[in-house]
Amino acid sequence: MLKRSVKEGRRVTRSFLVSVTQYLFSWMIDFYFAGVIAFYKLAVVEGMSMRALIAYRFIFATACITPLAFIFESQTWWTPSY
Repeated sequence: MLKRSVKEGRRVTRSFLVSVTQYLFSWMIDFYFAGVIAFYKLAVVEGMSMRALIAYRFIFATACITPLAFIFESQTWWTPSY
Protein backbone atom coordinates (compact mmCIF):
# COMPACT_ATOMS: atom_id res chain seq x y z
CA MET A 1 0.00 0.00 0.00
CA LEU A 2 2.84 2.36 0.84
CA LYS A 3 4.58 1.80 -2.49
CA ARG A 4 1.45 2.62 -4.43
CA SER A 5 0.95 5.92 -2.64
CA VAL A 6 4.60 6.86 -3.24
CA LYS A 7 4.18 6.15 -6.96
CA GLU A 8 1.02 8.23 -7.06
CA GLY A 9 2.80 11.03 -5.24
CA ARG A 10 5.64 10.95 -7.75
CA ARG A 11 3.17 11.00 -10.63
CA VAL A 12 1.37 14.02 -9.16
CA THR A 13 4.67 15.80 -8.52
CA ARG A 14 5.88 15.08 -12.06
CA SER A 15 2.68 16.38 -13.64
CA PHE A 16 2.86 19.48 -11.43
CA LEU A 17 6.46 20.14 -12.51
CA VAL A 18 5.52 19.70 -16.17
CA SER A 19 2.71 22.23 -15.88
CA VAL A 20 4.90 24.69 -13.97
CA THR A 21 7.69 24.47 -16.54
CA GLN A 22 5.20 25.13 -19.33
CA TYR A 23 4.12 28.34 -17.61
CA LEU A 24 7.72 29.34 -16.94
CA PHE A 25 8.71 28.87 -20.57
CA SER A 26 5.65 30.85 -21.63
CA TRP A 27 6.65 33.70 -19.35
CA MET A 28 10.25 33.57 -20.55
CA ILE A 29 9.08 33.90 -24.15
CA ASP A 30 6.83 36.82 -23.19
CA PHE A 31 9.73 38.62 -21.48
CA TYR A 32 11.95 37.95 -24.48
CA PHE A 33 9.46 39.51 -26.89
CA ALA A 34 8.93 42.46 -24.54
CA GLY A 35 12.68 43.04 -24.52
CA VAL A 36 12.88 42.84 -28.31
CA ILE A 37 10.07 45.36 -28.64
CA ALA A 38 11.78 47.70 -26.15
CA PHE A 39 15.09 47.49 -28.04
CA TYR A 40 13.30 48.14 -31.33
CA LYS A 41 11.70 51.22 -29.82
CA LEU A 42 15.04 52.46 -28.48
CA ALA A 43 16.75 51.92 -31.83
CA VAL A 44 14.04 53.78 -33.74
CA VAL A 45 13.98 56.64 -31.22
CA GLU A 46 17.77 56.99 -31.55
CA GLY A 47 17.32 57.49 -35.29
CA MET A 48 17.96 54.08 -36.83
CA SER A 49 16.12 53.39 -40.05
CA MET A 50 13.39 50.81 -39.75
CA ARG A 51 14.53 49.22 -43.01
CA ALA A 52 18.06 48.80 -41.66
CA LEU A 53 16.72 47.38 -38.40
CA ILE A 54 14.65 44.78 -40.22
CA ALA A 55 17.57 43.94 -42.51
CA TYR A 56 19.83 43.37 -39.49
CA ARG A 57 17.13 41.22 -37.93
CA PHE A 58 16.93 38.97 -41.01
CA ILE A 59 20.72 38.78 -41.35
CA PHE A 60 21.10 37.78 -37.69
CA ALA A 61 18.30 35.21 -37.94
CA THR A 62 19.86 33.70 -41.07
CA ALA A 63 23.28 33.52 -39.42
CA CYS A 64 21.80 31.72 -36.41
CA ILE A 65 19.55 29.27 -38.28
CA THR A 66 21.85 28.28 -41.17
CA PRO A 67 24.26 26.13 -39.10
CA LEU A 68 21.33 24.35 -37.48
CA ALA A 69 19.83 23.65 -40.90
CA PHE A 70 23.09 22.12 -42.12
CA ILE A 71 23.45 20.00 -38.97
CA PHE A 72 19.94 18.62 -39.03
CA GLU A 73 19.79 18.21 -42.79
CA SER A 74 23.03 16.22 -42.85
CA GLN A 75 21.52 13.74 -40.38
CA THR A 76 18.53 13.08 -42.62
CA TRP A 77 18.76 9.64 -44.20
CA TRP A 78 15.43 9.65 -45.99
CA THR A 79 15.43 10.92 -49.56
CA PRO A 80 12.23 11.56 -51.43
CA SER A 81 11.59 9.52 -54.56
CA TYR A 82 10.51 11.55 -57.56
